[in-house]
Amino acid sequence: MKQTFCLLVLVFACASLKAGDAIADAVKTLLDDTLDMIERDTAVKTLAQTKDGALALIKLAEKQELPDELRSSAAMACAGCPDESVRTLAATKLPTPKSKDGKPLPSIQKLAEMTGDAAAGKAVFFNAQGANCQSCHQIGGQGNQVGPPLDAIGEKGKDILLESIIMPSAAVQHGFENYLVKLKAGGVKTGLLVDDGEEKIGLKDAQGEYIEIETKDIAKKVKQKMSLMPEGLVNTMTLQDLVNLVEYLSKQKVQQ
Repeated sequence: MKQTFCLLVLVFACASLKAGDAIADAVKTLLDDTLDMIERDTAVKTLAQTKDGALALIKLAEKQELPDELRSSAAMACAGCPDESVRTLAATKLPTPKSKDGKPLPSIQKLAEMTGDAAAGKAVFFNAQGANCQSCHQIGGQGNQVGPPLDAIGEKGKDILLESIIMPSAAVQHGFENYLVKLKAGGVKTGLLVDDGEEKIGLKDAQGEYIEIETKDIAKKVKQKMSLMPEGLVNTMTLQDLVNLVEYLSKQKVQQ
């Protein structure tokens, strides 16, 4: 009996060590800003699936070591943690972003289960005084094409749409990364890298303006951790506005 008990203790100890190693590896990944954002964001979501992993995220936030570009992702992931005590702690230590009406957002899963009004969501999309999605995206040829067109965005699930709105820096679509270019003569330019030639490059800024720069004039070109799509868009919308917007976007699908 004593031998069996010791064996069980050893098994549990080994399992704890392995779990601890996995958490340490995931934390190392999310802190490594040389890695792709998708890989780092996956590490965040993996951590939030367990109590100890989610507590590691909260600890990083308390120590102000959680990268800004992953803070919203970590908050939303912890809000969906299976452990109730973690969700309660995260609500104060790592709160989710707030909507315009001052309400902290529920988890992505709960938001995705809500049904909105697509017509009202269209009004949110084209509201220049609100989220102003049209300033960077097109639907049906309306709007500006700074970011990707959204005519078929509804092929993605509501959870993906919500992540793109709430935490844009953690969900940057490949080919739409934001770059900062420092000029030898002084000053900087930022925008999407749309042309990357040997003699010159081309950026598209947040207003959709094309900026051409000769490579001989460039001192440094750095891909940014933060998306050109601004954080905090949910602050311009009520919770119902957000649900309605996602309902509208979910209807934008490939025409058969």
